[in-house]
Amino acid sequence: MLDNKFLYFLFISVFFKISFIASGEESSKTKVTILNYNNTAPWNTNKENTQGLNVELANFLNQDKKSPYFFVTEFAPRKRVDYLITQLKEMYVVAWVNQKFFPSDLSKSFLWTESIINDYQLVISNKNNIIDYKNIESLFGKKFSAVFGTKYISLEPYINSGKIIRVDSYRFNEALQRVIGNQPSLDFFIAENSFIKYDKAKNLNIFAPKKVHISLLPFSPIYGRSLMVSKLNMKLFSYLNEKILSINNNSEWKNILKKYGQATK
Repeated sequence: MLDNKFLYFLFISVFFKISFIASGEESSKTKVTILNYNNTAPWNTNKENTQGLNVELANFLNQDKKSPYFFVTEFAPRKRVDYLITQLKEMYVVAWVNQKFFPSDLSKSFLWTESIINDYQLVISNKNNIIDYKNIESLFGKKFSAVFGTKYISLEPYINSGKIIRVDSYRFNEALQRVIGNQPSLDFFIAENSFIKYDKAKNLNIFAPKKVHISLLPFSPIYGRSLMVSKLNMKLFSYLNEKILSINNNSEWKNILKKYGQATK
């Protein structure tokens, strides 16, 4: 009969052998960092940024044992992302973005995969101070609660001219609460439909109809969220674009999206 010491050493040796093989597989691959500057759900869903669709995407891509790449995730503020993507020492990919989010000269210097999901923006206001968005003019004279560093290209001319008053907060939740909280001080907030769908899927009731008004007319047209890849990394782009084309028809990935309220047909 085997004694306990022998079983213990057998377990330890097997454990380290498996760990060594796993680490060896990672070290033989090229590391790619998936950057995300949206510190909100569904992209990042906890303070440590270790949960959310950004991490789910990396984990899903890492299931491909034949892939020459190993994907890790990193949250960084927008200005930090703008800096990192100009660095050539490491391979970076920016996730969940659209060409319209960047200046045209910058977006043209990168490659864009097929869309992973579609999204659009909506105007949010307090039920006690309803802003029924119909056009840009319906926002004139209103105080806009925005997140520091976030750009709203269609609003910029009117903010610069003083027709719309922009007030920044450093955190998403802070900006939102300044509109829909118990003591609102600002008039409207612009939220992505992806966040609203996540709220409904998780029954968070942030946008409960009793206290929040969501304009029926979208603030923006529907846009796709893609991966942004440097033109210097053509092989990486080809790999990712092919994966995105196939991922959209993958039942496991669809179930992941559904978990975050982003179910597709």
